[in-house]
Amino acid sequence: MKRCLILLTTFFYICLFCPKEAYGNTAFGRCAKVEAVPVDEDRWGGKWFVQKRVDNLREMGNICNFIQVSLGTYNEKIGPQMKLNKSGYDEDKDCYSSETLYANHPNQTIGAFVTPVGVLNYLNRKRINFSVIHLEDKFALTYACVKSGVLRLEQIWVLSRDQRVRRRYMHMERLERILKSKNLHDLETYDVRQRYCHPVEIEIEPVKIIADFWDRVYKSHMKSA
Repeated sequence: MKRCLILLTTFFYICLFCPKEAYGNTAFGRCAKVEAVPVDEDRWGGKWFVQKRVDNLREMGNICNFIQVSLGTYNEKIGPQMKLNKSGYDEDKDCYSSETLYANHPNQTIGAFVTPVGVLNYLNRKRINFSVIHLEDKFALTYACVKSGVLRLEQIWVLSRDQRVRRRYMHMERLERILKSKNLHDLETYDVRQRYCHPVEIEIEPVKIIADFWDRVYKSHMKSA
């Protein structure tokens, strides 16, 4: 009974928080088996621009998207984490919007993280659902997958250090081939516009810290257990 209630809660929040145009790639079955690559603050940390993507459950804005990553210990009780702030320009609202999450980092040598997305994932804090699967000096690939009952919801980011990439077509083709080599050929990515972007002159204030919400869910679950 308790498991059924958790599943219903998961679907409720998926419907509540997801924009209609960004439900992500949803399918039946298991998540793809991918291998995370080594990461550290110097190589993975900092600012990355989203050049192509498969939408996740909640993308912030629809153009000029970027993420900011840092690795560290932000809560002594939890341990090592990745702080990920994702931002984008919302053409309907005519402004940038931003969202921050904290993902547990159980093995600090590789880019395999547990993000607080989905009730089942957050209650099982060892379930890896976000991986850095390819990392270069100028480019990176990430794969995320959240299981919700019999469904899986997948997301891919094709990232670059530079907002405007020289010989973009050549690099994107090469990175697409890498995705296919990692058994992710069924996921179709699409381009994210990075031209004519409004400058970000000040730090964007996150609209919602999802970790705070899921922390409350987790504490409530522990009390009732």
